[in-house]
Amino acid sequence: MKNVFEKLYYLILYGAGSFRFYDFINKAQWKPLGKNIEIQKELLYNIVNYSIQNIPYYKKAFKKCGVSINKNSIFEDIRKLPPLTKDVLRNEYDNLHGWIDEKQVYTNSSGGSTGQPVNFLQDKVFKYKMLLVKKLQKEWAGYTSGEVEIKIWGSERDILKQKEIFIKKLWAWLMSSYFLNSFSMNYQIMRCYVKEINKRKPKLILAYVTSIYDLARFIGENKITVFKPKAIMTSAGVLHSHHKKIIEKVFNCQVFNRYGTREVGDIACDCEMHEGLHVSMFTHYVEILDKNLNPCKEGQIGDIYITLLTNYTMPLIRYKIGDRAVFTNKKCSCGRGLSMLKRIIGRESEVLYTKDGRLIQGQFFIHFLGVIFNQGTIQKFQVIQRDYDDLEIKIVVKDERSLKFFKDKVQRIVKITFGESCNITWNCVKDIKPLKSGKYAYTINKIKSHGVWS
Repeated sequence: MKNVFEKLYYLILYGAGSFRFYDFINKAQWKPLGKNIEIQKELLYNIVNYSIQNIPYYKKAFKKCGVSINKNSIFEDIRKLPPLTKDVLRNEYDNLHGWIDEKQVYTNSSGGSTGQPVNFLQDKVFKYKMLLVKKLQKEWAGYTSGEVEIKIWGSERDILKQKEIFIKKLWAWLMSSYFLNSFSMNYQIMRCYVKEINKRKPKLILAYVTSIYDLARFIGENKITVFKPKAIMTSAGVLHSHHKKIIEKVFNCQVFNRYGTREVGDIACDCEMHEGLHVSMFTHYVEILDKNLNPCKEGQIGDIYITLLTNYTMPLIRYKIGDRAVFTNKKCSCGRGLSMLKRIIGRESEVLYTKDGRLIQGQFFIHFLGVIFNQGTIQKFQVIQRDYDDLEIKIVVKDERSLKFFKDKVQRIVKITFGESCNITWNCVKDIKPLKSGKYAYTINKIKSHGVWS
């Protein structure tokens, strides 16, 4: 019955034939890599050709570069086009889309992996294809749609006391998907979450990396019994080896690493063999380039550039995400014919603490400062916690006119979360430097210890 509900859901929301995309990617993953590269080549040519003819920015860019494209040489041709940066996306926003069907298109925002928030347009075709990519990736972890799933994820609704849309609540209930807010967790909340996991007995737990890691540490250090799911899938952060080791030990199951961004959706995920991350080749064309924009060699760290193959409303061609990765030519022993990334080297965000022992994930600030409250007010931000009730918020201001309104909203949500006594120091700066590693730190915690486990 849940299989029927799932197909009916896609039919009603996204139209007849939308679910066929899943059938396509499910079969295509087992084709030889060479054949999938040919499929990707055609998809890449189609969106680049469309963009040249219909999108003002790309018309101008290709003409300026003197680039002509051919289906057989598209992988080489596209390299002649300058990358699309976040600054270009902001400045050329109106020139990066054509005619908009308001019923099919919506605006989305990203905190930005380099701390630079950005707005962009997406459409329903992009959305349902990303949902079906998620479905396939979950199946790699042994999960089948309709089985019990728990999401330990950030929720602005819980913080802002907003009601959830009825259709989403109904869908979650029908598909046995349960939500636990990870934006604010202390040991009492964690105990409740463990009880919920033991009660629901999920086959899959989908969670922020830092959220499930902190929960696993709490369970392990307090020797609490927890239900063993089929798998745990992490996202919204880099899954380091020490994270994975603790999570797998406590939950006694495999941990799967999924990588994606708001701008382009889910890019890659590892399979049951855990030999690297399989790229979603039918939705993304991925380039890993060095500082001179040359393709990186095997094992070399480079910047990630994405050409999104599914969003014709606002095509993102050679879009610089801001994260870094290591490319590999290795073929996974699972037999899937998909290109691979060896590992992701992404953003940094430390957990902050409140006086009553709650953990506030870095994603909290990325979400509210970078996405929910930011409407072009700031270019970058960084939050530094000096004490439990002492925060410094560094910002690079873009629009002085909306700054007071932005500050008021941020201060209100911070005080709701950290307490009314929390002191917030605003520091307007010209720039915020990345760490020595080259990664950008959203949040920095200067408190040496806390009592969350006691």
